[in-house]
Amino acid sequence: GGRADLLLQRGIVRWPEVLEFRGSVQTESDDGEIADYAAQRYGAYLNTDALRHVRNVNVRGISRMITIENKANYIWYIQNHHHAQELVVYHGGCCSPMKGRWLRMLADAVRRQNPKAEFLHWSDIDAGGFRIFVQLKDHLIPEAAPWHMDVDTLVKYKARAVSLRTDSYRRLLEQMQKDPEYMVFRETLSCMLEQDIRLEQEAEIL
Repeated sequence: GGRADLLLQRGIVRWPEVLEFRGSVQTESDDGEIADYAAQRYGAYLNTDALRHVRNVNVRGISRMITIENKANYIWYIQNHHHAQELVVYHGGCCSPMKGRWLRMLADAVRRQNPKAEFLHWSDIDAGGFRIFVQLKDHLIPEAAPWHMDVDTLVKYKARAVSLRTDSYRRLLEQMQKDPEYMVFRETLSCMLEQDIRLEQEAEIL
């Protein structure tokens, strides 16, 4: 819920967070132990207690890193569309300091190994999804580009979209339209307001 997310953003957690990903990743811990996750075809896991002891991350053969907000979409993607040159990371929508550290370490490893690598982020086509993208781009991965968050996607899945519902939500989208930080979503925002629709990620995989 909301309060739990706020605490998580400040790094206040009751249990270790589980970090989920799929790709050719190796971690080296402070005692020199190497863990290789490349063979984990159905997704790999690392918890934040383990991450505290990771001093180095390396990747092999990665040309694209994709962060995905929604768990269902992350699982669907790694089961159906993942290929060997991709590193796919479950974002979860809320970025704690430890998750932020992990995303930075992965992105640094990808850049080192392939300076021309592509960084993509897939979120809901709504105010929350746009905010998550901007936070990721501003604070963690400056090269990030939105993926499946454009007018074409919105129109393609219009039958599964939902109404904006409230005037206050419309006003929020109108404010985003004027904000330079959300420039990349300007056309999408216009379409949402004109057609009175927003789209959750899950609608694209039904």
